[in-house]
Parts: sequence; C-alpha cells; structure tokens
Amino acid sequence: MNHEIKNSLKGLGERVGSLQVSSTKLERDTIIRWLSSLEFSSQHQDFISRRQPGTGQKFIDSEAFQKWLNTEHGQLFCPGIPGAGKTIMASTIVDYLQKEFENQDVGIVYLYCNYRRKLEQTALSLLGSLVQQMAHSVLGSPPSLMPCTTNTWTKNRSLILTR
Repeated sequence: MNHEIKNSLKGLGERVGSLQVSSTKLERDTIIRWLSSLEFSSQHQDFISRRQPGTGQKFIDSEAFQKWLNTEHGQLFCPGIPGAGKTIMASTIVDYLQKEFENQDVGIVYLYCNYRRKLEQTALSLLGSLVQQMAHSVLGSPPSLMPCTTNTWTKNRSLILTR
C-alpha cells in the first residue's frame, strides 16, 4: 500500500509540474503576443515566394556584404527608389542570415515598414515586434528577456486588457 501511495504521489507531482509548465508557457505566449500586434513572418514568406531563383546572390557574394557580415557593429545601407526591389533584397538577406545562423545562438529579427501602414507601425509597435521576434528566435525565450518583459506586462496588463 505504501508503494501505491508513493507512485500516486509521484504521478500527481509530475502532472502538477506539467500544469506549471503549461501555465508558464501560456503566460509567456500571452506576454509575447502583448508586445506587438505586428507580424512580419507571413510577409517575409510572401516576399521569399515571389523572388526569382538566384535573386540577390550576387549581392550576398559581394565584398561589401561579406565585409558587413564579418564586421562587429557594422552598418549596411542599401538605398533605392520606390519599386527598385529593396524589399525583395531585404527578404533575401534575412533568409540568407536565418539559414547561415540556424544552429547558432544568434537572433535574426527584421521589420518590413510600409507607408500605407504608418498609423499602426508606430515606434513602440515596431520595437515590440523586434523584442517579440527575439523572444521567439532564441530557444523560445531567452531567460534574461522574460523577467523584464513579464514585469512590464504585469504592471500594464490592466491598461492593455481594458482597451
């Protein structure tokens, strides 16, 4: 009988632990969604699907891009007139970086700004989207990011939930 009780308690403990993990994951997912309503991954996939094979490869192979890629804190500025292909080029670069650093501790985050969406693409929502993407990109959620985000969410959730 004592053995049965031990097994029952062990099973109960495992289920409670599982519920805590589920609750924590649900809370984490709620907090991450709260950071921003902007979502760029579907746009990114759409841009990738519209590009022609080989698009941007010459640029990725270029000395300027490789120098930027291998420089700490470097900047890459690629101006162009409307319709020149900047968005497709940016999506090509993001795709390349995601593949290049897939199994490394590197977060790749990106935005696709659109002048038609300027009212919803505020500085706060864009920054929130970057934090949101970072939270998803580095093993689900980096430990150093969640306490700060959770504290901010806890302090402000009543304001957010009553909008």
